[in-house]
Amino acid sequence: MSTLQMNSDQVRDVSRQVEHFADDLEYLRCELNRVVDLLRGSWQGGASGVFIGDLGYLVRQAERCMEDGYGLAERMRDEATQWELMDQRFGDTTVSGAYTSHDNSFWNPISWFRSSPRPTVSLNDGMSYIQNTSSGRDLLRQAQRARLRFRLPDGTSFGYSGRGQRTVNISYSSMEEGTGGYYADSSRVIRLQSRQGFAAQSESDLAEVLAHEMQHALDYRLGRIRPQPTMPSESQYRRWSSARQAQWRRELADYYESRVDSERRAYERGWSVGNEPPRAYDSSNRPTRAAVMNAGYEDHYENEFDRATTGLEVELDVRPNGEFRSTVTVPDGKDDPWYKFW
Repeated sequence: MSTLQMNSDQVRDVSRQVEHFADDLEYLRCELNRVVDLLRGSWQGGASGVFIGDLGYLVRQAERCMEDGYGLAERMRDEATQWELMDQRFGDTTVSGAYTSHDNSFWNPISWFRSSPRPTVSLNDGMSYIQNTSSGRDLLRQAQRARLRFRLPDGTSFGYSGRGQRTVNISYSSMEEGTGGYYADSSRVIRLQSRQGFAAQSESDLAEVLAHEMQHALDYRLGRIRPQPTMPSESQYRRWSSARQAQWRRELADYYESRVDSERRAYERGWSVGNEPPRAYDSSNRPTRAAVMNAGYEDHYENEFDRATTGLEVELDVRPNGEFRSTVTVPDGKDDPWYKFW
């Protein structure tokens, strides 16, 4: 009599590792594309076509492996979830923490996996909902003009397709509770909370989060997000001249201001698609800078700054008139403010 068993926590850990490997492959694919463009611009004729073709083959291989990795990670998470659901359904299972075992002479889990209820809200559903709203169609038109393409795990694409396109891959992923999704420009990916996270919600809920992240991708493509300035240590900062310090504080304020304004646009886009005012709106249902910062982004940005540098602190806030303020604090207690205006 054989026994089937699974440690679902460990299986999820492995799925996250696989997903991280897939993220690395996505970064590799982007770098290979950059190299291909560089080679194409610096070498014409002769054997250049052979080398460009070989590099293109590597790009396609990396892309296939990346997509297989994301798909494998998602299937592993789904499998772990089904084991846990089966454990909840049957009282004859043996459970130790997240470790479940099932007597194969009593139950064949595979048949139940195939017949078990599956979440009905898919990424395709969310994208279809976006296409059926005026704001969603406007978003895709802007993506078309910006040569931006969005691609779902099944290969379905939306937006621009042609020379000079930038492709953003969209998929579900496991992430900490309370996070609906994120866009990573370095790897050009949109990740949304795992499929189970949206199982009990509607297409409009998914479309709202998806449109939010797509707006971020569009903002990066259009150059609306300022480059992140070099994050110095406290000793480096002290060695700079006062003019260089002032320039860096100005660049820092520009950077965070551009991110706050991208959040405003993203929340407005999501709301216009999903028709539900989000937490980053004020009492007049407007996505103001202050509302965005009060929704938790102030702490998020300041913690991000703390992780990127040592010995310096930053305070970010928005005054009632919409003035954006960035104040850098050095260990001697001196505050170096830089003010940005609406």
